[in-house]
Amino acid sequence: PEAVRQIIALHPAGLRPLYASGRIPLLLYDLDQDGSPECFSVATSAQSLEEAGRLSDPERLLQERVSRVPFFLLAFPNRAGRMDKPQVISLGEHLVFRSLRRLSLVRGQAAPIVLIVAFSVREGEETELLVFDAQQLRHRRTLVENISTHSRLEDIDGDGTLDLLLRERAMEEGTGFETFLSWQRWNGRAFVEHMTTNVVRNLNAFLQT
Repeated sequence: PEAVRQIIALHPAGLRPLYASGRIPLLLYDLDQDGSPECFSVATSAQSLEEAGRLSDPERLLQERVSRVPFFLLAFPNRAGRMDKPQVISLGEHLVFRSLRRLSLVRGQAAPIVLIVAFSVREGEETELLVFDAQQLRHRRTLVENISTHSRLEDIDGDGTLDLLLRERAMEEGTGFETFLSWQRWNGRAFVEHMTTNVVRNLNAFLQT
């Protein structure tokens, strides 16, 4: 409750805190390990608290004349128990807020962390993935989840660091529907492509031999 009180007082002009299920979704995490947890929350440019409260309602997906609205991630530094003015990061325009969660990028290390802000769309889900280290945004990308595209964060090779696996299904001449897999690894600055493969083409070649 104290964190909520402080961040509301520090909200930038023109932005309102997002409400989901009657509360303000936020994360408290001591990113710089100084004993005072930083705060991450989601804000919108909604004109009223009532409008801000509707932006997490899945029924918006069923309404025809509903437009996307801008969302923002606010990162509040903590100075010995007092929040400071936030860093404002645009998350783009989306329909419905779904969740805000945190993952450790490297097992056993306090930082970097991965923040995942998920939004529901009519076709599936849009996810904003942000990597923070010592209160600074180091890497960011947008992931889309739908019938043909899927992503997953998992330590594939067991080295203690999360990997990003991307799967895309598309038409390919001579093959029909092909599934492309991309394995991306964290290099200290970003997730970069490490290995790719074509599932259907390789399976056909295996069966032929």
